Amino acid sequence: MLGVAIIVFREVLEAALIIGVVAAASRGIGGRARALGAGIGAGVIGAVLVAVFAESISHAARGIGQELFNAIVLGLAVLMLAWHSIWMAQHGAAMAADARRVTQDVREGTRGLSAIVLVAFLAVLREGAETVLFLYGMAAGGDLSAASVAAGGALGRPHIAAALLEAGYVSDHPQAFAKYIGEGCPAYVEKYKIRPDDAVEAIHAAGGLAFVAHPGYYLEDERAFRALLERGFDGIEVYHPYHHSQMVTRLLGIARDFGLLISGGSDFHGFAGRDNLGEPTVPYSLLQRIKETLQETH
Repeated sequence: MLGVAIIVFREVLEAALIIGVVAAASRGIGGRARALGAGIGAGVIGAVLVAVFAESISHAARGIGQELFNAIVLGLAVLMLAWHSIWMAQHGAAMAADARRVTQDVREGTRGLSAIVLVAFLAVLREGAETVLFLYGMAAGGDLSAASVAAGGALGRPHIAAALLEAGYVSDHPQAFAKYIGEGCPAYVEKYKIRPDDAVEAIHAAGGLAFVAHPGYYLEDERAFRALLERGFDGIEVYHPYHHSQMVTRLLGIARDFGLLISGGSDFHGFAGRDNLGEPTVPYSLLQRIKETLQETH
């Protein structure tokens, strides 16, 4: 993953160098900061659109050559990066001189501020598009782990477990939790907890239904669990990989007693050390009842 980080860093650095040359050469020009900001913002938006475009084509290619499409995207990104590295080695100084020349024209009044916007836009768009295509190709091909890209999203303990496994500190995900990041372990950080009443209120305010997730984990005190259900919950997750048949029967009875909806699922997180995608099966009629309830409450 160090190689991926170096490539991304280099692309960001190349864009920053051009922006830096323009910023330095345009010092003292009125509206310079706004022009640079507009160009950088437009370039970022353009790179995001490239990512959206690639993802849209990927969905269209699903089932009719997805692997070939991923290989083409990654190959294209690698070719672009290689060509750009060679081009920058031969023409980097000339490009910087051109950027300074454009800025000088703006200073002298022969060009408008839009020239600065355009230079910043093209610099960010070019490097951003190359980076996006490269990372997309790596991720789609399975060569980029969830932990490697987690910095761009919500980082949680499963990502940290994946990183520990990838680095060789643990032999599997459960060991990462048992040794480092589980409750009571050296790297465990207490998470923010919300009161059940507040959670139910927030879910209802957002137009959703509140379910108690995998209650089999904490059903030792059934009296406390029944008291919890009186806080306004709409349903119980009855079907879960860790709910044995007796537990399912017990939870079905509790759901009937309270007139609650029933849900279920695999609780599969993709990288949590379990291979249970699609298990257990859940009757489709339960989903239909949930949908009907949502319609009735809106």
